[in-house]
Amino acid sequence: TVPPGIRWWYEGIHPDHRDRVVAGIHAVIDRPGGGTAWRDEYPFRRGDGRYADVVDRGFVARDAAGRAVRM
Repeated sequence: TVPPGIRWWYEGIHPDHRDRVVAGIHAVIDRPGGGTAWRDEYPFRRGDGRYADVVDRGFVARDAAGRAVRM
C-alpha cells in the first residue's frame, strides 16, 4: 500500500541522490509550457531498509496555460 502524499517517496530516495532527483523533477514541472516527461535512476529504500536501484519516470499533464496540474 502506498501512503497518501509525496513524503514517503521523498524520504525513500537515498540521501546522496535526493537533491538531484527532486531538482530534476522541478526542472520539468516548474517550467511553464516546458517538458512533459521526466526520467531518472536512483537508489530507493525497500521495505526491508536496503536500497535498490530504480528507474523512475513521470509524465506531466498541463493546463491550457502550460502550468503543470499533475504528474
